[in-house]
Amino acid sequence: SFIFRLARIVFIAFQLMVTIPVLFSVFPETKDFTMTVLGYIWRPIKDIFWGVVGYMPKLFKIMVIIVCFHYLVKALHYLSNEVALGHLKINGFYADLALPTYHILRVLCYSFMFVMIWPLLPSSNSEVFQGVSVFLGVIVSLGSTSIIGNLMAGLVMTYMRPFHQGDFIRFGDVEGF
Repeated sequence: SFIFRLARIVFIAFQLMVTIPVLFSVFPETKDFTMTVLGYIWRPIKDIFWGVVGYMPKLFKIMVIIVCFHYLVKALHYLSNEVALGHLKINGFYADLALPTYHILRVLCYSFMFVMIWPLLPSSNSEVFQGVSVFLGVIVSLGSTSIIGNLMAGLVMTYMRPFHQGDFIRFGDVEGF
């Protein structure tokens, strides 16, 4: 019902945009005015249409990049599950590190995908787009100094394996296995 009402409104608007200028073009006094109004109506529509058609190759590239990275992440997930379950053994790599490694690789893959897609976005080379990206970069870099430190500490704790399940530890007044 909504789609039919929307289609009816679009059809009526299109009909008005065509018939009113055609009616005005019949009279010699309003013929120039009609051509001006038609230009105001059709030039933006034509520019939008050719802009969309011209963007199609980049849109296709973006879709191919997204699909490729989607299946790459699925393959990484499958491999990490196989390592975690013990079906796939890698010398020097512990099975309990498979899931954290998968999450790290997934973030890196999506980040790389975003970097590959960024130049393909419309108006990505405009000054406004670049200004917004620099602003976001500054905000992230200033707001994440302690986050980066904690992230590095977590990575070191994960991959150095200083603690194992069943170890006795004491932290302040709390101790346990």
